[in-house]
Amino acid sequence: MKGTPFMGLIKDEAAYLGVHVRVMNRIGALMSSRMYAQAVEAIDSFRKESRDVWGREIPEYMLICRGDAMAHMDRWAETVETLDECLRLGNPKSDADLFFIYDLKGFAQVEMKEYLQAAKSYKSAMTHSMKRDDMGDVAHACCNIAYCNMLMGRTLMAQTFYERGLDTFMDYFHTSYAYLLKHELQVSDRYRRR
Repeated sequence: MKGTPFMGLIKDEAAYLGVHVRVMNRIGALMSSRMYAQAVEAIDSFRKESRDVWGREIPEYMLICRGDAMAHMDRWAETVETLDECLRLGNPKSDADLFFIYDLKGFAQVEMKEYLQAAKSYKSAMTHSMKRDDMGDVAHACCNIAYCNMLMGRTLMAQTFYERGLDTFMDYFHTSYAYLLKHELQVSDRYRRR
């Protein structure tokens, strides 16, 4: 998308919503096709138009898409910056969106070797998954916090969070698979210590 392709439309709510829907459909198609740079370009173009023509900020879910696209392109600092901006907007977001934002932010921070910040992001993700009572996401966040602690050399804290995460998986899935996973993790951890 070059420039702002939807400029010149009438400045009313119906026009804004029409453009908004077309842009979201285009972004969805680009993301599905793994055309992340083009998705970012479409979002940035709509953002400029939204400010210039309608005097509005783009909806936070477009920023979430932008952060996701940046992560797919391994542009970690821009991922964190975009997600922080989304959080600063202060619009009501669901706990599911907040889990995704903090989880993705934590992932980007790990890639940038900012392990303490990543652990904090994952703790926020865990908080929002607990509010939704989504124990699968709680377990996921616990294991990510454990991984960050392991990378910082905090083995006792890492072990505590790994166990909490795996115990949560066992409770959530009600299967012996989680037990086997927990056993395998303990075995491989002992192997690495040798």
